Amino acid sequence: MKAIALSVLWLSFTLTLAQTSLKPKTKQQSPQLHVIFALEPKGVEYGRLNMENDSIMRQFVEVVQRGLGYPMQMRWLDTKHFTSNALKDTIAALKTTPNDIVILYYSGYGIRPAKATETFANWRLDDVKDTGLPLNDVEGWLKLKNINLALLIADCTTERIQSPHVVAMIGATVDLTPEIMKQLFLRNKGIVRLGSSAPSLPAYIVNTDPGTVFTNGLYQGFQNLLNYTDPASLPYLSFEDLQYLTNSAMRMPLGRSDIDQTSVLELKNWDGTRVVKKQLVAGAVPVGVRWQGFIDNEQAYNELRKKQRNRAVRFLPTRVDLSMYAPPVLDQGDKGNCVAISIGYYMRSIMEAVKWNITDKNMILKRSFSPFYLYGAIKQWNDKNCTYGIEAGQALEYLKNGGLPYFSAFPDPNLCEIEEGRSAMFSQIQDYVKLFNIIDPKQEKVLAVKQALAEKAPVVIGIQTTSSLQELSFTKTLIPRLKGSVWELLDSFSESKSTADRSRPKLDMSWKPYQANALAFGHAVCVVGYDDTMLGKGAFKLVNSWGRSWGDGGYFWMSYDTFGKFAKYGYQAYLSKNNSPVRLDTDLTIAIGASRYQPSFTRMPSDTGLVTYAITRSLRTGTKFKFSVDAKKQTYLYLIKASKSDSAAILQLAGSATPTVIAPANRVYYPSADEYLTLNGKPDLEYLLFLFSDRNMDYIHDFVQEINALKGSFPERVKRVFGKQLIPNRQIQYKPKKMGFFLSSTKGVSGWVVPLLVSINHVP
Repeated sequence: MKAIALSVLWLSFTLTLAQTSLKPKTKQQSPQLHVIFALEPKGVEYGRLNMENDSIMRQFVEVVQRGLGYPMQMRWLDTKHFTSNALKDTIAALKTTPNDIVILYYSGYGIRPAKATETFANWRLDDVKDTGLPLNDVEGWLKLKNINLALLIADCTTERIQSPHVVAMIGATVDLTPEIMKQLFLRNKGIVRLGSSAPSLPAYIVNTDPGTVFTNGLYQGFQNLLNYTDPASLPYLSFEDLQYLTNSAMRMPLGRSDIDQTSVLELKNWDGTRVVKKQLVAGAVPVGVRWQGFIDNEQAYNELRKKQRNRAVRFLPTRVDLSMYAPPVLDQGDKGNCVAISIGYYMRSIMEAVKWNITDKNMILKRSFSPFYLYGAIKQWNDKNCTYGIEAGQALEYLKNGGLPYFSAFPDPNLCEIEEGRSAMFSQIQDYVKLFNIIDPKQEKVLAVKQALAEKAPVVIGIQTTSSLQELSFTKTLIPRLKGSVWELLDSFSESKSTADRSRPKLDMSWKPYQANALAFGHAVCVVGYDDTMLGKGAFKLVNSWGRSWGDGGYFWMSYDTFGKFAKYGYQAYLSKNNSPVRLDTDLTIAIGASRYQPSFTRMPSDTGLVTYAITRSLRTGTKFKFSVDAKKQTYLYLIKASKSDSAAILQLAGSATPTVIAPANRVYYPSADEYLTLNGKPDLEYLLFLFSDRNMDYIHDFVQEINALKGSFPERVKRVFGKQLIPNRQIQYKPKKMGFFLSSTKGVSGWVVPLLVSINHVP
């Protein structure tokens, strides 16, 4: 009996093991990056600053995501439910695994905690306005998620300062971003608090830079960490280094002890114990919201090619007005087609009128293009009433690839379903660029748009509005209009017209965003001019899509200051020059150091067919230098760098992974007017290959890879890879006394790329 019981027990144990082994193994989920934004929604100024902070931090977390290679989910705390309970629920709803990372960014008002020993401010949300939300509560909610690391970033101040420019490194050959992200986010476990030092209200505002003092400093410090970390220091890299660089960026420009800020940092293990600080070493984006028909897709905008910041050879005029070339004003009504009207109708039609120098409104309308066709061609499939809106980048890409039919063929604003195949290739644009980023200094935004307008190119912008834009409607401006009409009547009877003019009230048709107390919708409009004397300190002239009874016949003014603060996106387009002879006349100048000393050079013909300008003076390691380029025609510029003994060629692109676009009769600086390249790395003979082309070379990255796969000298490999795309030397007139060339025409010319090689003897 006992033997039978043991047998049954053994059989039961065996069956249990068999059943256990048959159970399917749980698939291990890959780690993810979760990002939560809690941005104070109250007030126009704070809302606008948080629009900038949001953009800065999106770029911050996108770098982290690329470095880790994790899928990313971003969430925003609902502005209508800006409460601690909503934040708690948002954290609780995260689907996490033990290897996940959570970044929580708060930007809003801070409240000092009851404990004097607490370094970090409580967060003010709508349900805890008096006491604030303690960070210990937030840590408790995150601890329940059983994750690897939580990074709490808090900006509790609206102070802003001017940030230093990041210097481009010509000697950098290794991208350490993945290693840096792993060092920071995978080798640390627990809670990291990093934030501003004081929960103060606005104390000092500099109108030239984006975001708040801490967030701007954090981003600049983060960029410096990526740019200057040496491979040898990677094992010692920590969040203390990021804090150190953040503090440096926050303090550097002001130099005033009464408003200087420093960030604070605290590291804890999940059990609550403090992490001992190390010794410092370094010394799925959601679909954008619909904005009056403007779909906000910041990720797509960040990836666009940016027009290189330039300076005109001649001074910019004090006033430019392209409204004489504009077609009649349209009214979008209840449709979501402000983007289509601004780009397809205003921008493209003005470009056509400028091209043919047409100012007669009837003739302009005949040559105008249909925004309603454009909207119908690229709208979402389920947008049955044309109310969802479209992206500006999509609209410009359609113009580049397909073109538009004339307005007369599709004039109906209620048109929402179109016939396919009616695009007109003759109306294509050659290309388009963005003029600025949201995080660019305000004066640079203004300068970039003024430069485009001075080139007789209209600019389409996406602006974050307030409800005060409605104040320019006909009914809201009826009384000032009537007063103006009365004065006009008095003028007709006045014996001294000049006396009447002196007392005439001026009709102010400018947008005053601070008449409202909160941000409203986003909107696309077309900039058609500027005047440095308008509104006292200068303003842009814009045309809206709300009909001729709105504003000044459909137009309005935006001060430079307002533009710098509220313009989020900016686009310029170019027309093709295929119908006219190509004329390339380009000068290249090298300037060394802050004094911009211009060294002598020797023009040397190369056995490989690449003409080389050799700098006669040897340059030492650490020498800073830049190039300026003058061009007589719209030109695409690429720079490829290599060393004589190093087979690896590096594509150097200023600002982003795109070429520099040089507009006609303008000077551009490389890498920019305020930045320098630095001669770093092992001393050697350095090659800088400038490639000038009248078309965008999307395949340039592939060509660089091919160059690196070949053997031989750098000039030989370039010649073999580009081959027939290079214009032969005999068809190019290289200048003997300047670094540059002249190409009179494309007639009989083979190829479309002009190479210009510069060599520098780099010494220790």
